[in-house]
Amino acid sequence: MLSPAHKQNAFTLIEMVMVITLISILAVTAVARWPDSITIQPLARQLAQDIRYTQTMALSRSSNIQIASTSSSQYTISDSGGTLSSHILDGASVTSFSISFDSIGAPSGSNQATVSGNGVSYIIFIEAETGMVSGP
Repeated sequence: MLSPAHKQNAFTLIEMVMVITLISILAVTAVARWPDSITIQPLARQLAQDIRYTQTMALSRSSNIQIASTSSSQYTISDSGGTLSSHILDGASVTSFSISFDSIGAPSGSNQATVSGNGVSYIIFIEAETGMVSGP
């Protein structure tokens, strides 16, 4: 028997099992959500970049350019002459939106677009006055 002066401090087996169980639960939850945001966020960022590109094209061409969804997973950039480019969001869906930029880069139409998939959604906002795009 140990005297009180030689008492050892340590974790009990039950305490160790509880800590490992809690860490395991947290790790499983984090890993289950992690791949979804990794696959959807780049698609949302690409859409935000394409909206900025559409505004830049309208400014550089001094004409109206539009970016709009054509289906739940596709959008196009077009001008009065027709479609300039078309993009497909593999594994994601986009809300219905249509944004036109005039020759000075001012937007009209939708003020947001949402990219969703696997339980994760990213909202892209377009400022009404300036056309500034903010999002993921």
